[in-house]
Amino acid sequence: MNQEDIAILANFEQIWQRVMGGTASAEQATPTLESEEVMDCLHAMWCGYRSMARTAPAPLKRRLFELARRIKCCFRELQLEYFLETGDIYTPKLDEKIASCTTTNLRKIWRKASNLEKKLQTVQEENHSEKWELLLTVREELLFQTAELKQILLQFFR
Repeated sequence: MNQEDIAILANFEQIWQRVMGGTASAEQATPTLESEEVMDCLHAMWCGYRSMARTAPAPLKRRLFELARRIKCCFRELQLEYFLETGDIYTPKLDEKIASCTTTNLRKIWRKASNLEKKLQTVQEENHSEKWELLLTVREELLFQTAELKQILLQFFR
């Protein structure tokens, strides 16, 4: 190889990015682990709320179904963003089944929401890009969900 060929190969990545409109990086096309982790957690919460709502008394049933509906909306928005980035429909990993509405199961979902919210806060502080605006919305929803779950659990301790 002569010096001219070496110089051309050294600049290949820059040329390729210019040809592809500046998006040739594999990092941009691949979703982060956090987005998959978030979707798995939201899906587990959604399934847990629905399962518990089926066995809960009437007033609590409505609240749990509403929480399930709200978390499903967040999950579907993230699933859509994942599809737009990758061209693949993300299928969440199956989590443990939650069959009945007990304080233990409510606490499990509260812990999932609380832990995920803390992770999203860390990610938000590190990344101020537009990509994370949807995750900010999810984080706000998780803050609402954890407060709502505390109110539901409080009823069991009266």
